[in-house]
Amino acid sequence: MGKDKNKDGLALPKTKDMLKSDNVKLTQELRRLQCQYDELYTVVHQLNIQYEMSKQYLPATRYIKLKDQIKAAFNNDIITKTEKFLAQEREAKEKKKGMAGLVERAKEFSDGATGSSTDVADGHPHAVPPGRKKRGGMSGLLEASREMAGGPPKCKWESKKALSDMRKHEVLEDNEKMKQQIEKMHTKFLRVCNRIDKLRRDYELSKAHSFSTRYALMKEMVKTVTTDKGLKPD
Repeated sequence: MGKDKNKDGLALPKTKDMLKSDNVKLTQELRRLQCQYDELYTVVHQLNIQYEMSKQYLPATRYIKLKDQIKAAFNNDIITKTEKFLAQEREAKEKKKGMAGLVERAKEFSDGATGSSTDVADGHPHAVPPGRKKRGGMSGLLEASREMAGGPPKCKWESKKALSDMRKHEVLEDNEKMKQQIEKMHTKFLRVCNRIDKLRRDYELSKAHSFSTRYALMKEMVKTVTTDKGLKPD
């Protein structure tokens, strides 16, 4: 849905009620994304604790414990969630690339370049097939977070001033702040998903190696995840 515009084609400023409606939606999405991040970071935190505890064992015993610890970090539930989010992220990037290509082609056409609109609509590698709706950007992120929520949030949530008590400029400022927080949380959550996904793939590849080599590889792959400061909460 497009923004309301005046007779000159300029976007009209939003009313306080419209801003409040945006605020409710942003709050819900930020809360869902925060809870999903908390869930995955708990996996990383537990992996770190278990890894440190495993240092007391001899290599033969620690080898077995490392395998169990790593496999626990990507159980079926976690893998389902990370794969869904990463798939949404790839789709969003493809749509962004496709839109960038369309804009460039449109610019070339307006400047007198040869070609037709049919080539862009029908032949562009990122064109959306009939009946299929692609989601990208912020809307794709928020939709992905809704699909992954899996129920009411159980994480802690910082309380703030009641929306009904806010003035219009306060609601606007809070909305902008939450948009920034959503983008930041998205980056952090994506990083956790990628780390866990890589841990799974590295673990599978390590099966081809001997005991001593695999033992060293497993220690290294765990440390790569647990020492990544970019995964930690702010």
